[in-house]
Amino acid sequence: MLCYTGTALADQFDNQISALTQQAQAFQQQANSYDAQATTYQAKVSQLEAQISALQVQIQINQDQYDKVSTEIAQNEAKLALEKADLGADLKAMYLDSAESPLEMLASSGSLSDFFDKQQYQDTVQEKMQSVMSSVVALEQQLGNQKIQITSIINSEHQQQGQLSTSQEQANSLLALAQQNAAAANAQVVSANSQINNLRAQQAAMFANLAGSSSGGNGTTTLTFRNLSFGGQCGGGYPADLCNPSTDAVIDQWDLYNRECVSYAAWAMTQRGATVPSFDGDGNATDWPGYLAARGYLVNNDPSGSAVVAIAPASLIGGVGHAMVVDSIEADGWIHVSQYNWWPTENGPYGLYSEMDLKVIPGLEFIHFR
Repeated sequence: MLCYTGTALADQFDNQISALTQQAQAFQQQANSYDAQATTYQAKVSQLEAQISALQVQIQINQDQYDKVSTEIAQNEAKLALEKADLGADLKAMYLDSAESPLEMLASSGSLSDFFDKQQYQDTVQEKMQSVMSSVVALEQQLGNQKIQITSIINSEHQQQGQLSTSQEQANSLLALAQQNAAAANAQVVSANSQINNLRAQQAAMFANLAGSSSGGNGTTTLTFRNLSFGGQCGGGYPADLCNPSTDAVIDQWDLYNRECVSYAAWAMTQRGATVPSFDGDGNATDWPGYLAARGYLVNNDPSGSAVVAIAPASLIGGVGHAMVVDSIEADGWIHVSQYNWWPTENGPYGLYSEMDLKVIPGLEFIHFR
């Protein structure tokens, strides 16, 4: 968030917030994927329910037909019993008549006409017996076949219903699992966002302390700034090869990470004709005063000249300090400074260019480049 270079790690808050944001996005993608799966499974469950319902209606229709055929079979069996009784009487009469020979029948007949009537009666009874028996047998066979066919259809439909029910159970299980996974992923999103909000609150508290509280380190009292304004990702003339990549994605010629306060300060000094050495991994702003003083650069409390102001006490800036370029000296002990990575927006990226007025107070160190 502020200044870290060389081998130094990223600011604790922004690094954690960035990681948690990526986690939250990944969890949200998982939740969305599981929600889509749940929608698909829900549609499948609804489709299976409709198929089961339609099949149940068809089963009921066939069951009604089966019951109707069974009733018809029972009725025909009763009818057959009556026909058999009638046929029994006819057969008895025929038997008695058949005991007489044709000659005896002719002799016993009152006339030739009576003889032919008896003979015709026997023939009629035989034909009737054959017709009735054939009709009853054919009807029984037809109804029996129809009953077997309907039974087969009903059994097949019950089997289909069982298969659909099994598929429905599987779809319901998958639906429940997808919903459970979506809920878990959403809970992780909520947890990550809660942690992000907590880190931002800690970050805001740190900046509040930076702007308005006092610290005993190195005689620094209250650090005060005003007229803070942001100029975007590539403000201040910072070159595109350093400002376009994401923060800390590139190491510049001074062995500093891009879009950090120290990288911008080193670049700005070279634009003013100064020589800036490589920092070889000692690039945190809190290291600058001692590192550069040891190499012959003037470090004092005077902001005039081509200077970079270094906030060295690590307790103020989360352990890494901060560097700002002095652009002009204002009245009443104020200076106008430009910088990178001072105060990120609430939801936006860090590593932005900004300008502000800074009150010159005891404890601030100014590094003069030549």
